Amino acid sequence: MHEDPETLPLAKSERSDITREKLTKFIEKASTGRLRKTWSTAKDIPGLVALSMSKTIKTYPAIGWIRADKNSNEEDLRKLINLQNENEKLRKENESMNASSIVIPLNTASLDTIFTINYKQYTGSIMARGTPRRGTIKKSFADIFAYTSPLIYKTADESSMKRKMNEFLHSICGGDSSNTYISDDDFQTISLQFVALKLIEISGESWSLTTDGINMMMNLKLVRN
Repeated sequence: MHEDPETLPLAKSERSDITREKLTKFIEKASTGRLRKTWSTAKDIPGLVALSMSKTIKTYPAIGWIRADKNSNEEDLRKLINLQNENEKLRKENESMNASSIVIPLNTASLDTIFTINYKQYTGSIMARGTPRRGTIKKSFADIFAYTSPLIYKTADESSMKRKMNEFLHSICGGDSSNTYISDDDFQTISLQFVALKLIEISGESWSLTTDGINMMMNLKLVRN
């Protein structure tokens, strides 16, 4: 989906109210319960498709990803899959070693620190937006982590995390969650803060909780007697 449909020229967008409404409903349906990526220019699409396919092949290795005439038999395919898995294991070990050498400042803000989040919010349908309303919300990193960590615990990438953050802002400021957008700079700051606090790990496009992150999520989310 285009990350900012309002910037599309009229010739490349729906012109009538009926087709705009149909497009809005389709986008909402296609975005619900599914991972999606956004693009800004046509040049982005091939790269995003290639990255998604590569990630899917690595995450779900299977015989069907390789053309039948490219491998002589099933044994060759098993060897290829084993090599892919071994390569992925070595890559993660290398990333882990590199991460351990990162020096985090001693005065890094804790989870209790209050952070000001900038956002913009549009009114109306996706195809009929005007000038956005801009605002700020002050929340602790703990509040943000408590809301987003269950998604990271299951499965998450940058796109799904941005949607979760937009949902978090919507739950506070109201309005339409699909028309609320966090500042990209603030989103990156929050993600780096969680990395610095050793709560999450980011490998390529995949986000995951560390052991400390899982323990903190349990501490923040579990209901106690």
